[in-house]
Amino acid sequence: MQRYTFSSHQKSHNIAYQTARTDLMNLEEKGLLLSRKKGRQMLWRVGVMT
Repeated sequence: MQRYTFSSHQKSHNIAYQTARTDLMNLEEKGLLLSRKKGRQMLWRVGVMT
């Protein structure tokens, strides 16, 4: 399953870090992505986190 980070979203769409962060956090608020913390990094993915 595809996982997303601020950095991966930023690079794949050629956008600013803050825009990538806002995008992923907004998608999580809308229930389209789920997040979890791995060390200091946040990971997002579609579906149920295990």
